[in-house]
Amino acid sequence: AQYALGECLNIYNTGNVVGMDIALKHELPVRDFSYDESGERLVSVDQGGYIYVWKVENGELLTKLMPELDDNNEIILPHKVVLYQDDIIIANENGIKALAYDGTERYSFLTGRIETGAIFSIENGIGATVTLDRVVFIDLGTGSQIATLQNGREESFTSTMAFSRDGKKFAVAHFVEDAQSGVVTYFDIERE
Repeated sequence: AQYALGECLNIYNTGNVVGMDIALKHELPVRDFSYDESGERLVSVDQGGYIYVWKVENGELLTKLMPELDDNNEIILPHKVVLYQDDIIIANENGIKALAYDGTERYSFLTGRIETGAIFSIENGIGATVTLDRVVFIDLGTGSQIATLQNGREESFTSTMAFSRDGKKFAVAHFVEDAQSGVVTYFDIERE
């Protein structure tokens, strides 16, 4: 009976001897996932663009959202998904959006084509989208723009990036043509 219930709920006990050993079943391979600030919920997205929110303690599926489609009915795959307060924050090729658990859009911040990716500092409520020539920072609670940083170098930005722990500094790497050297640009977000 426990096995049948587990199959119904898309969870099962792996039998491993660890603190938590629940497997969260997805329909397709997992593309990205992250915990909320408390570690009690996990959001994940599969290769088909389906977004799942799970209760970590027991593996309960709290919500499952359909993939977003473009004007040609093609799936827009998220680069990154995170949970912030009561919202699901999604970064895709167009920008960042926040959805309620029922799929209702709370805000959408279009930054233009995101070629390289996105990163979030949940602790500080900041998100960044990175194109080849600029970084756009947004407030995750409101969707409003905090700052924009233009690339002052010839080399394009890459997807390698990081926030400082306090969310006040940001670093991003650049493509270097000779492949013999590398460049990382550091920004003080508060000064910009």
